[in-house]
Amino acid sequence: PGPFGHGHHGDFGGIDGQARHGRGDVVRTLLAALETTPGQDRAIVQAFDSFFERARDAGKMRQSAHAKIASAVASDVLDAQALQAGLTHEGEIGSELRAELAASLSRVHEALDPQQRKRLAELQRWQSERLLRSHADLRANPRYRAAVEFFFSELYGGGDPRARDRDLRRV
Repeated sequence: PGPFGHGHHGDFGGIDGQARHGRGDVVRTLLAALETTPGQDRAIVQAFDSFFERARDAGKMRQSAHAKIASAVASDVLDAQALQAGLTHEGEIGSELRAELAASLSRVHEALDPQQRKRLAELQRWQSERLLRSHADLRANPRYRAAVEFFFSELYGGGDPRARDRDLRRV
């Protein structure tokens, strides 16, 4: 079993004991593990909701950026300006989404006490290790190792994505 405890939020299995995997259930499980108060719950849920609403909007806006990139690549001669416009648009969307994530995480950080912040870091570390264990077969396969390492170090690992994003725009 993992490090998730039980609190006023109920257990991870839900009322009928069946496992839940929706975003709301994950957030409730996180809140229970952090033993948050109802006031903290509201602040954290609002922060999550704000970020996920922005992420939904970003997904819609990315369709436009992807269309520009696809159009540039599909032409007989690569349209460098259209490609750059699409990549720039994609980069702007990513920057806006990262700014919203930073703001949301700041609100979560502010809502938690020092002990809860430490617990949150422990949970993130545990989750990362759990995902690495569950994907150990892919990580062990030379064909997929680089992709798994990229996913966990660059995407899930929480590192600074700016260098990666610059490289992608340059490509």
